[in-house]
Amino acid sequence: MSGRLEQLGRQIRRLRTTASDPGRTLQRALHLALDLAREQTGNEDGDFTTLAAKGLIEDELAARMERLVNRERLDGTDVTDETIVDLDVFLRSIELGHPAQPIEVPALGESPKLPPGTHRASVNVSGRVVSVVGRDGRAFVLVDDRPVGQPFDLGQVPMRPAALERDRDGTARITWAGELSLEIAPDFHSV
Repeated sequence: MSGRLEQLGRQIRRLRTTASDPGRTLQRALHLALDLAREQTGNEDGDFTTLAAKGLIEDELAARMERLVNRERLDGTDVTDETIVDLDVFLRSIELGHPAQPIEVPALGESPKLPPGTHRASVNVSGRVVSVVGRDGRAFVLVDDRPVGQPFDLGQVPMRPAALERDRDGTARITWAGELSLEIAPDFHSV
C-alpha cells in the first residue's frame, strides 16, 4: 500500500504547483484515492462512504470525494484549495488509520538554488518534502522549501536512507540511525 500512498502524495504535490493538465492530475489522484479506499475496505466495491462507516474518514469528506469521483469530466476548475485539502486529509487519514484534521496546504513555488557546498537530505512525508539542509557545520529543516524551526549544529548532513515513523496524532519521526532524528509536528509547522 505504501507505493500508492507515495504516488497520491506526488499527485497532490503536482496539484499544488502549476500542473500542465490539472484536470488529468486530479483524475489520477482520485483514482489512486479510490484504489486506497478499496484496499482499506478489502473489496472491489469499497468506496469513500464505506471508509467513513469504518471510521477512517469523516462523512463530509467521504461525500465530497464521492462527488468528485462520480463527475463525468474533471478539468482545471475542479482543482480548488478545498479539493487539495480534501485529498491531503484523505492521504493523512489513511496513513494514520483514523480521520486527520485539515491543515493548510500552501501552493508550491520553485525550489531555491542552494549555495555551492550545501548538502541536502530529503524525505517525503504525507506528500510534503522534509529536508535537512546543511553547510559548514550548521543545518536547518525545510518543509516544502519553507524553513521550520531554528538552525542547529550538525557536522554533516546524513546521506543514508532515513526511517519514517508516525504517531497516532500525526507526529512524524524521521531518523537517520546514529546521525540525526527529527520530530515533525502534525501541522508541519514545527520540528
